Amino acid sequence: GFGESKADFEILDAVSKDPLAVNDEDLVKVSQPRQVTISSIRRHSRDNGFRNRVLTAYLYRCAMCGLQLELVEAAHIIPVTYDASTDETSNGVALCSLHHTAFDRALVGLGDDYSVRVNDSEVKRLKSIHRGGGADNFIKVLRPLILLPPTVSDRPNTNYIRIGNEARGWPSAS
Repeated sequence: GFGESKADFEILDAVSKDPLAVNDEDLVKVSQPRQVTISSIRRHSRDNGFRNRVLTAYLYRCAMCGLQLELVEAAHIIPVTYDASTDETSNGVALCSLHHTAFDRALVGLGDDYSVRVNDSEVKRLKSIHRGGGADNFIKVLRPLILLPPTVSDRPNTNYIRIGNEARGWPSAS
């Protein structure tokens, strides 16, 4: 059925040229199956753009431990599920797979001063249920301050850090 609808064809043509140029108002003009396809393409393109910008800004190193080894991911400071989230580079931080998971689960976090924070109450809870093995080594490799991108505008926005910390249930201390 490709090309039967002029609206479908025009939107698909636009997406092929620039996936991010198609907005939600354009989507309602196309058939439901095409809406799903176009939304998926836009999301994937948006995710790749954010990922590439963040990893490049951090020189492909984990901001919390310095690891590279192609194990580094782009983490959103304000979780993507929140309305205030954005794909700006300053809402991202490059983290290795381990620290990304720990960040999303609020085991580690960021202070307003770019310090690396450890959730001591969560570490204590994990130890109390006999799941704290390796915690001391995990904490030992953390940097006191995250590695920062050389370009100031790429560095984590402190307002985003505050919102992200609140979203993850961190107390409002730096």
